[in-house]
Amino acid sequence: MAIKKFLFGTDSHGDQQDDDTIGAFLSFSERWKPHIKIHGGDVFDFRPLRNGAGQEERCESMEKDCQTGMAFLESYRPHYILRGNHDERLWQSAECSTNGNMRDLCGRLVQEIEQKKMWKSATVLPYDVRCGVLKLGQLQFVHGYHAGVAAARQAIGLYKGSGTGVVQGHVHSFSRFADSSLSRAEGITVGSLCKIDMPYNAKTPRKLAHENGWAFGEIHESKSGKSDWELWFCRKGETGKFISPV
Repeated sequence: MAIKKFLFGTDSHGDQQDDDTIGAFLSFSERWKPHIKIHGGDVFDFRPLRNGAGQEERCESMEKDCQTGMAFLESYRPHYILRGNHDERLWQSAECSTNGNMRDLCGRLVQEIEQKKMWKSATVLPYDVRCGVLKLGQLQFVHGYHAGVAAARQAIGLYKGSGTGVVQGHVHSFSRFADSSLSRAEGITVGSLCKIDMPYNAKTPRKLAHENGWAFGEIHESKSGKSDWELWFCRKGETGKFISPV
C-alpha cells in the first residue's frame, strides 16, 4: 500500500494575501512534508481587470500583485497550479481586451509569469470546467465553478463518480457535503490564504462565512489499482491560532 500525502492551499490573491496565514501555511508544509503540493487558484488578485472595477481600481498598478503572488509560489513550490477566475482575467485581457494598450500590457505580464522558473516547473491547469480538473486517484481538485452555501453539493453533483471526492477553493470558506450514493461521494470547499476583508467585498454578506486555512490529507493506493483517501482542514480559530488534527 503506497501512501501519498497532499497539501491544498488556495486563494492567496497576490498582494491581498494574509501574511499571518501564509507564514503558518508554509511552516505547516515544512512539517507535513507532502508528496503533492497544490495551489488551488487565484494566485493573483488582478482587481483592476475585474468587470465591476471602479475608476480608482482600474488605475492601480498590478506590479506588486504579480510580485507577491510569484514570491509565494517560490516559497511554496507547488507541483500543480489550478488557475482561478482572478488569474484568468489576465490571460483573457491579453487575448480579448478591446483596449490595445491594456491588451499589450497584459500580454507582457503573461509572458513574464509563464517564463518564471516556478511557473514553468509546475503543471498549470487552465480555469476550465473540463480541462481544469486535477485527478489524483479518486480525488478531483478544481478551483471552483460554484459559489454560495451550496457550492460543495453542486461540485460533487458535477464531478460525481464512484468513491469520488471533489475539492475546491473559490468560496473562501470550509464545508463538506456527502452525496447520497452507494459509494463515497463528497464535495469539499476550502478556506483561503488571503485577507478576509478586501476593498471589493465590503458589502458582500457572504464574506461573513469566509475563513483562513487550508486542506491536507492522504491518498492510499493499492497494488490492485484501487485507492482511498482522507482529507482534513486546518483553520484559523477565534484566538488567531491555526487548528488541525496534526
